[in-house]
Amino acid sequence: MNIPNERLSEAEIHFLDEFLMSDSTPEDVLAIDELHGYLTAIVCCPVPVVPSDWLTGVWQTEEGPQFESGEQAQEIMALIMRMHNDIADALRIGEEFGPLMLENTLESGETVVVAQGWCWGFMEG
Repeated sequence: MNIPNERLSEAEIHFLDEFLMSDSTPEDVLAIDELHGYLTAIVCCPVPVVPSDWLTGVWQTEEGPQFESGEQAQEIMALIMRMHNDIADALRIGEEFGPLMLENTLESGETVVVAQGWCWGFMEG
């Protein structure tokens, strides 16, 4: 499978997030912000790490998700690999890089950035 090196769109990030949080994945699967942090750590590793070695960390189990079809499996895996490749490209060529962090709206209406998930994912990686 040839994975293009293009940044995920907001719609693709939302789609991947919905899959990760669905009943098709193990209970402890990484959330989208944790996944971004995890993949960033994998990319920063001083020796290359092949996907077969880090994918169980995404699912947090050896079993992995229950895909509805081979097509869905390819689509989800392609999105994860594109995220990985985008992070690798940005860090390798010195592009602007920013962690994918979620925002929460407080009762006061103030919006705050939540870094905990990304940081946890990076430490897990």
